[in-house]
Amino acid sequence: MYICEIVDKIVKLNKKMHLFGNVTKKSHVKERECLMDSNIIGAIIGAVGTITAALIALIPKNSDNDKKKKAIVSSIRNSKNIKFPIEESTLLLKNTLITLEDSPTIDTQVKRKKIKWRYIWHILIAVNFIITLVFVARAVIDKKGPPNHDSETTTLIADVLDDDISDDDIPDENIAAHLKHDFNEEEKAVTITGFLGDYTVKNLIIPNVFGEYPITTIGKSAFADYSGKKKIQTVTLPENLKNIGFDAFRYCKSLMGVTFSEGLETIGNNAFQDCEQLKELELPEGLISIGSEAFRGCINLEKVKMPNTVMLLGERVYYNCNKLKTINLSDGLIGIKQYTFYNCGSLESITIPSKVESIDRYAFNGCKNLTEVTINSGVKAIGEYAFNDCEKLREIWLPATLHEISPTALYGAKNIATIYVEKDSYAEKWCIEQKLSGKIKYYSSEQ
Repeated sequence: MYICEIVDKIVKLNKKMHLFGNVTKKSHVKERECLMDSNIIGAIIGAVGTITAALIALIPKNSDNDKKKKAIVSSIRNSKNIKFPIEESTLLLKNTLITLEDSPTIDTQVKRKKIKWRYIWHILIAVNFIITLVFVARAVIDKKGPPNHDSETTTLIADVLDDDISDDDIPDENIAAHLKHDFNEEEKAVTITGFLGDYTVKNLIIPNVFGEYPITTIGKSAFADYSGKKKIQTVTLPENLKNIGFDAFRYCKSLMGVTFSEGLETIGNNAFQDCEQLKELELPEGLISIGSEAFRGCINLEKVKMPNTVMLLGERVYYNCNKLKTINLSDGLIGIKQYTFYNCGSLESITIPSKVESIDRYAFNGCKNLTEVTINSGVKAIGEYAFNDCEKLREIWLPATLHEISPTALYGAKNIATIYVEKDSYAEKWCIEQKLSGKIKYYSSEQ
């Protein structure tokens, strides 16, 4: 790791000062090889340390007791005061040595020292052996690496952020094959599940295929920025994409634009929630379903272009998108669920398509700048507080197909001036019951 870090530092220094020419690309292309080489070096060092410790532990050493014995023998042999025969001196030497060996104090000290050094060498052997195993395992893993794919079809084009990015961030050149993925054997398709490692890019272009297989799904939380470290600003999605999963780009607070491709069918729940820099969305033809809270908290979103293929719009899809001014609802839409446009304070007008069966509770609650609402024939019900606190609402069209309107549907719409209804319709009766007869203006859907 230290070797790779040194290489990375040299690469970044060269980027600024051009000391060694254009070495950036080569250095990072060989990053994995560098990591593997450092692991092999670590394994060799650990193995050498293990063998050295074992050899030292096996070398016989003279104990302190042996040294004392030799000192006594030498002292006795060199003593000038010995006046007894050789036999007696030998016996005396023998008895002296026996007495020395029987001494509990000396014996205990010698044994303790032996035990102490024995354990120290055993520990050193064990530690070096573990280090060896760790580096060998890492070398094996790094040697396997990610699967190899055609670089032309797996390239993830990415521009690196400015110099304020830390050393742990992405290298300087475009990235190849740094996408995590799952392969669906049955469908012969690939799901992208995120980046390999802690990478971050400004402009993300996801390839159309991975190897020879099409990328059809962006998986759950694939590029979600829970940590706040990713700085994705634009995303271009692949042509074969059909599904964007739950939380796929959630909390990408720097995301300013998304390029969708035709063929996309579903956008999952919370997929782009809290992407605070998004300003405009042009959703693709063929899109069928937008999940709950998909664009919730996109506080700078101003305009949405929705294709007529969209049928399902989940709860709270545009919740708290308080700068949303313009949106066209799909002609194929079959319902507007609760809180869909809650607190969209900049929305000025809305037309409800004829295939919508109901407008659920709180659907347009808090749309304080909403001035005109046109509800086309076909809508059957309006839920409680559907247009609550729409303070600037001046006119609303209620079709003859309505057979249920909550008493609180227009609660807080205190400045409403005109309610268009058909004669003898349920809407007319409701207006009379709510003491709004003075605001009624008749129209005929046949005209």
